[in-house]
Order: sequence, then structure tokens, then C-alpha cells
Amino acid sequence: MSTPEGEVDGILIGKDLAAKLHVATNDSVSLTMGVTLSPAGLLPRTRRLRVVGLFSLGLFELDSTTAFLSLDVARRLLGKDQVDLIQLRVDDIYAAPQIAASIPSTLGSQYITADWAAMEQVAVLGARAREDGHLAHHRPHRHGGGAQHHRLADPARDGKASRHRDPQDHGRQRAQRDHDFHDAGLIIGIVGTTVGASAGYVLSYVLTRYKLIRVPVDVYQVSYVPFRVLPMEFALVIVAAVLVCFIATIYPAARPPSSTCPGIAV
Repeated sequence: MSTPEGEVDGILIGKDLAAKLHVATNDSVSLTMGVTLSPAGLLPRTRRLRVVGLFSLGLFELDSTTAFLSLDVARRLLGKDQVDLIQLRVDDIYAAPQIAASIPSTLGSQYITADWAAMEQVAVLGARAREDGHLAHHRPHRHGGGAQHHRLADPARDGKASRHRDPQDHGRQRAQRDHDFHDAGLIIGIVGTTVGASAGYVLSYVLTRYKLIRVPVDVYQVSYVPFRVLPMEFALVIVAAVLVCFIATIYPAARPPSSTCPGIAV
């Protein structure tokens, strides 16, 4: 944004602010910077600037209210020798804490830094506490129900079967039936989860890459809905899906023998 000598200083403005002011690149705007005392009274201090470009940060709140000047122009207009605040935009938002921590050691201890993670720490801790409390509330009920099911089902089934056939033959057939049901559940779980996880990953990439889901920018502050696949959560969902399919085979395998196919029962 350097301005050649003798030309009007330049300014970058947000695209929504440009639409509000009905200006485009190379148009002139007047910047008001308070008032000054004159023989005629208080008069506004204005400076004519040339729009050298438009920008979009993806947030309506910023794109409709923000403009950028070069540091040299800002110093002259505001009459200051030092910069009061510097904001950095990083490529990886999750690296912001490390970048903020390295600034004082690089530029000097007089610089005080604050990153988005530190400012949002209270909200993040509150969300995690609610999630942990929800999981702790449901975990005892799930284990207790499973144990009660086995206590009620196993004695009756074993006692009834022992009256009709040889115990050893019954044990071999039961083990083979359980094995068939478990294999069917694992195959269904692995194949279904692989297809679903692959489709979800590709879909999230396409939706984010081409910005297909548009939302009103003046309502949601963003122009589209981004999607980000978190590796840890992605892996947990895959493992949980396969585990659910395996657990679903326990009840069909525990039922009396029938002509039902394990795949259909699962």
C-alpha cells in the first residue's frame, strides 16, 4: 500500500463497507478523524483517500466496518510515533498460542500478547465440563443394564437346552453359531463404516472447498458453512460404529437356534 510521492494516500476497505458506501477500486473517500478547533469553531478533521482495493475476511461484522491503512499513513493522520496494537492473522489458528508465546522473546518483553485460545478458555472449559458430566451420568446405567441381561438370560437358556440334547454337542453348536453371528456383525460394521466414513470425509472436503452451503452473511457473520474433520474424533466414530455392530450380534446369538441367517438377524 505504499503511495508514490505526490499522489493521494491509499486505503483498503471491506467489500460490504464498499457496497454500503457505493464505492469501488480507484474511487475517493473522505476519512473523518475527530474535530479540530478553528476560528470558526469546531470543524471535523477529514482526509481524502483513494480506494486501492477491497478485501473480504469472511465475517460480515468486519467486512462492513473495517478499513486498512499503511503504518506510515496512519502515523501521519493520527499524529503518533508508535503503534498501539498489532493483530496477526495466522494460517493455522491452532498454532496461535505458540506464536503468541514467541513474540515477547523475539521482539522484546514490552510486547504483551493475547491469543484467541486464551480469551475463549472459559467457554471451552465450561463446554468440556458439561460433556464430562453427561458421560459420567450415563456410564453406570449402561454397564448395569448389560450385567442384568446376562444374569437373567444365561441360566434359562442353558437349562432349557440341556434337557433336549447332549451338552457337548450343544456347546459346539452354540460356539459355532456365536462365531457366525459375530463374524457377520464385524463384516457389516467394517464395510458399512468404511463406506460411510469415506463418503463423509469426501463430502466435508467438497462442501468446504467449493463453499456449497451458503448462509446469510448479515445473520451468521460468515458467508458459508465450513467443515473440518478432526482426526481423533473421526477415528473414535469409526471404532464406535464397528463396536456397535459387534455388540448388536450378542442378542441374536443368545436366542435359541433357528433357520435365520446371521446377516439378516444382525
